[in-house]
Amino acid sequence: DRRRDPPHPPPPRRARRARGPGPQPAAALRGARGAPPPLPARALARATSLLLALAGGEAGALTEHGGQPARLRAPITLRQQRLDALLGTKVPAAEVTGHLRALGLEVEESPGAWQATPPSWRFDLAIEEDLVEEVARLHGYDQLPRIPGQLTARLGAAPDDRLGEDRIRGALVDRGFQEVITYSFIRPDHDSWFSSEGAPLPLANPISAELANMRRSVWPGLAQVCAYNLARQQGRVRIFEIGAKFSLQDSVYKQVSLVSGLLHGGRQPDWWQGEPQQPADFFDLKGDVSALLGLAGGDWSFVAASHPALHPGRCARIERDGEACGWIGELHPARAERLDMAGRTLLFEIELAALARCKPVKVAPVSRFPATRRDLAIVVARELPVAELLATVREAAGPVLVDSFVFDVYTGSKVETSQKSIALGLILQETSRTLTDEEVAAVLQRVSESLSRHHQARIRDQAWH
Repeated sequence: DRRRDPPHPPPPRRARRARGPGPQPAAALRGARGAPPPLPARALARATSLLLALAGGEAGALTEHGGQPARLRAPITLRQQRLDALLGTKVPAAEVTGHLRALGLEVEESPGAWQATPPSWRFDLAIEEDLVEEVARLHGYDQLPRIPGQLTARLGAAPDDRLGEDRIRGALVDRGFQEVITYSFIRPDHDSWFSSEGAPLPLANPISAELANMRRSVWPGLAQVCAYNLARQQGRVRIFEIGAKFSLQDSVYKQVSLVSGLLHGGRQPDWWQGEPQQPADFFDLKGDVSALLGLAGGDWSFVAASHPALHPGRCARIERDGEACGWIGELHPARAERLDMAGRTLLFEIELAALARCKPVKVAPVSRFPATRRDLAIVVARELPVAELLATVREAAGPVLVDSFVFDVYTGSKVETSQKSIALGLILQETSRTLTDEEVAAVLQRVSESLSRHHQARIRDQAWH
């Protein structure tokens, strides 16, 4: 038989516990690495004696450099009152003195207190509570009484004017998105593809060439995650990240926290009816973003603009109260081709500071009087944003307008190529009485005149429900 070396014994329980997760036990801390100040001189004396015994010669005087000569540790005061309060019981003074001296401490007793000087090898003894812990350990934890603790519960503040990150995450997850965390370091070429504002931010000592720049946008990381999933036959990707982008402004480095997201693939997951899957488009992502913005309230708008990373004509700037705070749009085809991302990819980003400002909800009772709906079809210029139409309708209709929305857009052969037909739905309601037909007609007249005056709109059809 071939002899086999016996297996190595497992490490002691204390060592296994110290290497594992969780708080480090006190026993491991007592045996932690460290060199007592007097130890180097003792070690040097021992080594010198061995050299003299083996080779002869004469040893010179010991010279210390780089610090003061090793002295004893500073004494620690242990009060009897504090000891009894923390342990919940009274330990005899003679027993406390014996425990401290058994640990190698130099102890000086005084009425109701002890002055204990730790030995040089006990690095973990620095404050009064450390001595209390040692007395409790040697006295025996099983000898201490069990006294239920008392704690006053204080509820945390929940301001209604702030939208927390957990609420934002929950809203996106509810709409089918998954959270990812990407690196803040990106490739220099990806950095230039997705951002043209300011100068690049190269790292002085990058980890690798793939992680050489600080990101000026969160989109490159999301695009890499999407490309990774597409290469592994995961065709429907909906991801988001709450992270920071970095910039250099007036020689000052700044970071802005963002909520960024990416959408790729079909509108809905494949299901049993097997209907043809429709790819998600700009308006699908706009619906998700609008639902997120609705949590904060306020006056949000989407303004047509251009971004170097987004498809021309299929992107918009997100504004709140007239201030720019984000982007939404389709990834530029040239960027998608370089990333090997076939199909339509949608992106959005919103500054977290703007989204977190939550407008408190005002609760109003539901009117007990019936509402009236009127549908209004108008023909306007094809480039006119719908948001401007709705703003004009709300201003002209006044307080009786409960809701206004677009339910149809037509650009067929029955209208000119430079125009489009938009069908608007108006919900009118009064809280104190039922609106008459004359009052409803007057509201529609004001809306029609305002649309014609501000947008050169032409009324195409009216209907009511």
